[in-house]
Amino acid sequence: MTRLLAPALLLASWALADGLPAFKPGEWSYQREVNGAPLVRRKCADPTADLKRQHELLKRAGCAVTPLERAGPAYSFDATCSVKTAQGEVKSTTTSTITVQSESAYTVEVHGTANGKKTDETLTARRVGDCPK
Repeated sequence: MTRLLAPALLLASWALADGLPAFKPGEWSYQREVNGAPLVRRKCADPTADLKRQHELLKRAGCAVTPLERAGPAYSFDATCSVKTAQGEVKSTTTSTITVQSESAYTVEVHGTANGKKTDETLTARRVGDCPK
C-alpha cells in the first residue's frame, strides 16, 4: 500500500492545480522506479481525468496537501497522509516535484517517508500514440 499511496498522492493534487496543462489522451508509457525497483506499464489513458479521480479519493482519505509552487516547468508541493488500510495505518510525508515537458510528457519525483521508512520515487510518463482500435 505504501508504494501505491505516494504516486497517487503526488499526481492527484497536481492535476487539479490552476495553470497546469491538460494532458492528451491516448496510449501512455509509464516508467516508475520506487526505491530502486523499476516498473514499466503502457495503457490507454486520459491522464488528466485519471488524476482528478485520484484527487477525489485522496480528499476522502483525509490527506493534506500544500499549495503548488511553480518555478518554470516545475511544480512542487508537500503532502501529509494518514490512511487506514487492511494492513494498518499508513502515515506518509512527501515532497513532490512535477516537471512538465509538454501535453504528452511529464516527470514526477517524490521524496519522503512512509511509516518512518525513507521513500524515493521517479515516474516518467510519455504519450506514445493513439489507443489501438
